[in-house]
Amino acid sequence: MPRNRIHSQLEGVFVGPAPASGFHFIDVFGNLNNEYGSGNNYNLVVPINRVNSCGYDITLNRATLQGFGKRGYVSRPILDPPEVNLNFSYWQMGVINEYRLGFYVNYQQLEASVETQPIFPDNFQVCVISGFINREFEPATNSLNWPYTYRDKRNIFVMVAPDGQDLNNPTTGQSKSSGTVLAFGNCYINSYQASAAVNGFPQAAVSYTCENVCVYSSGSGIPIPAIDPKTRSGILNKKAEIPQTYQGNTPSVLLPGDITVDVSGLAAQSNILAVQGTGLYVHGSPNVVRLGLPSFNDVAIQSYDINMPLARESLRDIQYKLPVDRQINFPVPVNLNISALVKDFGTGSLEAFLNHDDDYNITIKLRNPHNAPTGGIGVQYDFLRAKLISVDSSLNIGSNRAINASFVTEIDPADYSRGFFMSGQLNVSRPTDLSSYLIMEEDSSRILQEDNSLIVLHEIAFFV
Repeated sequence: MPRNRIHSQLEGVFVGPAPASGFHFIDVFGNLNNEYGSGNNYNLVVPINRVNSCGYDITLNRATLQGFGKRGYVSRPILDPPEVNLNFSYWQMGVINEYRLGFYVNYQQLEASVETQPIFPDNFQVCVISGFINREFEPATNSLNWPYTYRDKRNIFVMVAPDGQDLNNPTTGQSKSSGTVLAFGNCYINSYQASAAVNGFPQAAVSYTCENVCVYSSGSGIPIPAIDPKTRSGILNKKAEIPQTYQGNTPSVLLPGDITVDVSGLAAQSNILAVQGTGLYVHGSPNVVRLGLPSFNDVAIQSYDINMPLARESLRDIQYKLPVDRQINFPVPVNLNISALVKDFGTGSLEAFLNHDDDYNITIKLRNPHNAPTGGIGVQYDFLRAKLISVDSSLNIGSNRAINASFVTEIDPADYSRGFFMSGQLNVSRPTDLSSYLIMEEDSSRILQEDNSLIVLHEIAFFV
């Protein structure tokens, strides 16, 4: 009997490796290949956990051609590439989704049953979007072929399971030989958002510009959806496969009661080293209290919204049917809006605020639930030297006095003294042995993956 609807439990989102046109399988020695049926091979397509919404739209940009002797159009050809937009959101459970999507995040390394140090000494030593800027396709400095520092332009897969099944089955995982796969090729990320509010779960959302869409009746051994930008033809000699994985429950989701927001003032940058202020006083310690508003230590924060747009420039060539590349334009602003309930007002003036033009360091921490297998911070966002750009306040009958403050900082790959940074824990099951395979290299570390788990090992070459 044919189904009459597609429900949420049938779908899942999976992301492939970068670049989109590359191999989607790797052997135990770190060599990329196309032998998807081999028992010594491992799948580089991985799931995005806790997805709660997914959608796409396709727009065909047609030109109108007219000529003498005819009232109507002679033709409506497609001159510009079609616009394919893909977006999905997910409940936050750690930074594993951000890692798999290609962001550079600092996270606590895990060996089998042993906790180790963060992969970077602190949270401010790597640009969060450097993988989307890099255009190097050469292997690392050793003999390994995977991966590249390039993390842009991927394939994304939406698996639809047969009717009557859950995609994430704790016993067997999803059926990859039956069901339907919507495959999006040459996907460029163009925004990242994160938000949380009282009585709501923290969630993140991403959007992509894609250059191709394919629909397959199976998730096993399907052609990758990537296409050649010069000919707009498919790459038929490389295959992909939807993995049979189960997302597990460690932890299931981060909770709003475990969130802290810290806003501290800094004197504006000058030739003199700035010293971080306490943010408690009107004079001598930078804060929005210069405007007569309360310190953020004295308000009841209701929500925050982070928005990082990644504006892309389509590089066109008359010999190509699609853009040769879609590189990120700089500067890259990252906006933060904080909403809070006001308990009282301070003293100050706009004049005092403008004369100082303070900077702000803002840290948002999403802690793991107390019953999670791993403690500590699941997700952390840091804004360094952000600027206040707007403040508004309102009060209505029957409600509380509310304040909304908006900040902005910029990402500069050459300057880590300001900008936006992500860190946290991967929050995945810790393997009990080292039967894993290499999927990435970071300096002397080896990042390994076993099924849906991700661990990091120091100074270890291979485990087969």
